[in-house]
Order: sequence, then C-alpha cells, then structure tokens
Amino acid sequence: MNKDLEFLAGLNEKLHGIQKETFTPNLFGDPFPVYFDTYTNECMNEEEIKEVLNISKRDKYSIYPINTAMGFSVGYDLCEILSRGERKVLLRFKEGQLPKKYTFKEMSKTFMSKENLKKAKFIGEKIEDYEHYTY
Repeated sequence: MNKDLEFLAGLNEKLHGIQKETFTPNLFGDPFPVYFDTYTNECMNEEEIKEVLNISKRDKYSIYPINTAMGFSVGYDLCEILSRGERKVLLRFKEGQLPKKYTFKEMSKTFMSKENLKKAKFIGEKIEDYEHYTY
C-alpha cells in the first residue's frame, strides 16, 4: 500500500465507519442488509486536512461535497479515480470534523478548481452549491 493510501485509510478509520443492520419490510418480507455511515467525534487537525487537500490535487484523486446525516449535513468524499464513471471512496468525513477555518467556502477553493471539476465530471460527480447538500 502506498503512502497516500495508508494515510487516507488511517484517517478514514479515525473519522468514519459503516454500520450494518438488517431490515425486514413487513411480516412476510425477506430481511435484507442495509448499511449506513457513522461518524466519530474525532476531528482532523490542521496537518491532516492540509495533507488531504494536497492528495486531492494529484491526478488520480478527486474531492467533492456530499450529503451526510440523511441530507442534514455537508460532508466530503475523497476518492481514487478508477476509470470513467468509476471511483473508490477512500475517505469520508463530515463538515464538523474539519478545523474551524475550513468552511465550505474554504474547501471550495480545492473542489471547485478547474482540475478537480474536470476529474469530478470524469467520474460522474456534479458539484453543486452549499444549499444542495443540506435541507
């Protein structure tokens, strides 16, 4: 595993998890697994977010905002670009896990850059205004 992937895996483990539950739609339905994101109370420090933003500027990575908490909070994904329309999310975190000065506006300097918009479009991700990611 390369240095970037190790760093992102460790940070993702610090900030984010996935919980599996079983859902049964009715008395006669077959149960099926459902997965949802969980977030820790941990936050990134200044050094970590700077490294995340540096990694996102490399050719094979892209960062973009997402909905979290069922649409009530802004979050971010940093992914590895696999091919057109395909990606692997390596890091997911919510806005509240960022250092205070890293607002949506500050983060947009990276995710709205010409290079990142091109990469996001390549994987099928359309980046919207802040209001799109909150209800």
